[in-house]
Amino acid sequence: MINRLKHIIGGVKDGFGFQLPLWQEIALSALLAIMAILFAGDITGTISNAQANLEVYRYEQNVVEQRKVEQERLESELAYYQSLEYAKLYARENQNLAVPGEKLYQLSDPVKLYQVQLKQKDFYTNADYAKWWVSLF
Repeated sequence: MINRLKHIIGGVKDGFGFQLPLWQEIALSALLAIMAILFAGDITGTISNAQANLEVYRYEQNVVEQRKVEQERLESELAYYQSLEYAKLYARENQNLAVPGEKLYQLSDPVKLYQVQLKQKDFYTNADYAKWWVSLF
């Protein structure tokens, strides 16, 4: 019985022939358990960070796609402004140039095709409205 107690208190031989006291085995087991808990928390944090990073990645991919579309639009607009068609249109409208054989006319005053006149209705003197006012009171 004493040998058995010495064996329990003194420690247990492991597979490599080392003999550790029981208190060291308990401390080592507790340390391993704490490390396992810490690693589990770290893995959980890593997974949640990965999900947040995936959302950021998707948002940035969307922004990149929008910028590519905007760049294509601006490139086509630049090609239009560099074209001969735009140069002719700009020369006609802003520089007052004409194509050979075309006549230009200069007007001193701009022509007014029509003039808008606003008329206010007189509700008191118009016969139709006068009847309405009378019937109201």
